[in-house]
Amino acid sequence: MLAKTKIKLLLIEKDIESRTQMIKHLHEFNNEVFRIVEASDGLEGIQKLKNEEFHLIITELKSDKKSAVDICAYLKTLDLKAIPQVLITSQEISPDDVNMLREIGQKNFMIKPIQKEVFVKKALELLRSK
Repeated sequence: MLAKTKIKLLLIEKDIESRTQMIKHLHEFNNEVFRIVEASDGLEGIQKLKNEEFHLIITELKSDKKSAVDICAYLKTLDLKAIPQVLITSQEISPDDVNMLREIGQKNFMIKPIQKEVFVKKALELLRSK
């Protein structure tokens, strides 16, 4: 998939500085690979999911209006051939958060601040696993 088409990525992040940093990391890796669509909260992200298809979703665990759990629940209601991979980011992830994520089938999460190399590597691994 990486060589065929641009990877359409939905980035849901309320903090503009964090969002800008993640976009910069992805574009520094390869500006030609990613087409990034931004959302500032989970509700806006779900609206974009209703209108567009994505290869990868990167979202905060505890976003305003709708959380990562809400987004994952919404994705499960869709009749898609391949549900996008989800990478969840957070300042902290408690054991309760980890259990909650596992219950909804999510195991891909990272702690902020995100290291560029680790972030890009994880995103690419998720895309290759599809």
